[in-house]
Amino acid sequence: MAKKKLRSAAVIHLGSENITMQLIEYTGLDDIRIITELRSKVRLGEETFQTRKISFGTMLQIVEILKGYRQVMREYGVKSYILQATTAVREAENQQYFLDQVLVKTGFQIEVVNMSREIYTKMASLLRTMETHGKMPLPREGVLLADISSGGLGLTYVKDREVKFQQNLHVGLVRLKEQFTRNERSSIHFEQALKEYLQDRIGVVAEELENETISMLVLTGTESQVLLDLFGKKRTRKENVSLTADEVKAFYHRVHHLKESQLEKLFSLTPEETEVALPAITLCQLLMEMSRAQQILMPVDRFVDGMKILYIARQLDQQFLEEMLDIQMSLVRNIGNRFHYDAPHAAWVENMCCVLFDALAPSQGLDQEDKSLLRAAAYLHNIGKYASMRTYDRYNYYLIDSADLLGFSVEQCHTIAQISYLYTLDRPELEGSEPKDFGSGIPPLVAKLAGILRLADSLDISGRQKIRDCKVVIRGNELRVRAKSRENLALEEWTFSKRGSFFEEVFGLRPVLEKAEEK
Repeated sequence: MAKKKLRSAAVIHLGSENITMQLIEYTGLDDIRIITELRSKVRLGEETFQTRKISFGTMLQIVEILKGYRQVMREYGVKSYILQATTAVREAENQQYFLDQVLVKTGFQIEVVNMSREIYTKMASLLRTMETHGKMPLPREGVLLADISSGGLGLTYVKDREVKFQQNLHVGLVRLKEQFTRNERSSIHFEQALKEYLQDRIGVVAEELENETISMLVLTGTESQVLLDLFGKKRTRKENVSLTADEVKAFYHRVHHLKESQLEKLFSLTPEETEVALPAITLCQLLMEMSRAQQILMPVDRFVDGMKILYIARQLDQQFLEEMLDIQMSLVRNIGNRFHYDAPHAAWVENMCCVLFDALAPSQGLDQEDKSLLRAAAYLHNIGKYASMRTYDRYNYYLIDSADLLGFSVEQCHTIAQISYLYTLDRPELEGSEPKDFGSGIPPLVAKLAGILRLADSLDISGRQKIRDCKVVIRGNELRVRAKSRENLALEEWTFSKRGSFFEEVFGLRPVLEKAEEK
């Protein structure tokens, strides 16, 4: 058996409080070695949440840190890297100027990830640790994943390896600190005010989970380390920490009435830790009450670990990526459920989209990432009908464009929304609706994926799944679709023909539908 090639890379996370770099060597997901790990403190989150900008001084500080990391990479002979930034950079109004200056001064290209991709990245590491390594697999019953960061709170409900619900809230610990002045935090009324503020913010999630049975609350995020310090729990880098609901409740009732000065003295906290201590305790207790979970788990997995897993998987482990894609699509389907979509129709159209895509991809420059966008659009292509049957094209667009779609970037969500909008072209029931402005024209990728979705939908326009099997081949300048059915396909044939012109214009192929009698 041939020896696997040893590769190396730098994995760098520019977070709100720290810049972390791991230098790694690997041959696959089961063979990863951390050569060294560096972490540098930076007060980026506090500044950005207050001023909405990254100051010149902070930019220079980050540049110097990254220059140092670049030098370490040279010393170890590491050239490949991935550098991602999260909440603080994401919310900075001068983000583009900051990214440009970092690139010019260090040579590092920073990828800014949205909250949904941030949660997805952490989930990749968490599932890998808990299920693949088998030390503490996720239970089949409900699990609430709560990611606590400086600027946000991500809540993800998982059951039977499906994501049933996911919401990202602006309720991070540093952001909470900035919500109240120092005088307000010193008030005897602060604890009650903080609790009411948090209850209001997470109330919609509490309603969503009201009838669910949740056995475990999993806390991730760098800010959850504050809770470990408060609970007096010390762990090694490879050890998960577990607490019972009774332990959390007893601790909360012991300290929730204390002021910051008392917390600092009692637990030997730094000033920075003290400022977020009570918000962390209160948030933890509210999450336990909301979920009614009997166990709380704080795993070792961090964002940088998820970055590492996905970076390697994209090169060497397609099976893991497909497993993660299944999890993404489970949330997409559950978003459809929330808007009472036609599940059998959506599933049929999604499958037909995949058949058409696989036939077209080799000659059209389409890849697997494009396929995932098409699949999401296929599942959600009719959710706008929940709001309006007459102008559902607009609601398709706005509902998808503003949704938290796990693992999809802001740009990808925008593309999915555009696809779902364009598929409705030439629908008679949409009289009077104005087309979405695409500027100078429809992007070719959006047009191609919308063209595929339009054809797939036309083959089940009745919503009755009349066609039991389809074969798709390209012959010359024609795309031939051979459909097997025992039923009358007149409506499907007419709709397919009407939508053919747009497909032909985009792909340079004339779609032809042939009916074969099913035996």
